[in-house]
Amino acid sequence: MGRVIRGQHKGASSALSSHTHHRKGPARLDFGEHNGYLKGAVTEVIHDPGRGAPLARVAFRHLFRYKLQKELFIAADGMYTDQSVFCGKKANLVVGNVSPVGSIGKRAPSSATWRITSVIVGFSLGLLGITLLLSPNTRR
Repeated sequence: MGRVIRGQHKGASSALSSHTHHRKGPARLDFGEHNGYLKGAVTEVIHDPGRGAPLARVAFRHLFRYKLQKELFIAADGMYTDQSVFCGKKANLVVGNVSPVGSIGKRAPSSATWRITSVIVGFSLGLLGITLLLSPNTRR
């Protein structure tokens, strides 16, 4: 007959399930900024349980309707409330702005979340080389 495998025991138990009740939502990075750029404002920086980095809630003007559309981004080091954030292909390289990887040049700082900064080293055949730099104030 065989035995019940370990994964089947885990699936039947409520003690081994993840606690998703207080989650804020997924961190989305693509919002329809494929040609130009969109301007938004950071409304709040929030903590999401089960995630190491904080999330930034950014409000954009909706493209087709007269209302605001709120998105969640992973907050970079140095982001603050009421900061202007540009998202898109033509956005400048500033802390907090979001742009596609193909439009960022070499040796550009790409992200800084929780005292870790990454620098883009180069692209070739769809591959991306990233170097991680730890800032000197990292505590262990």
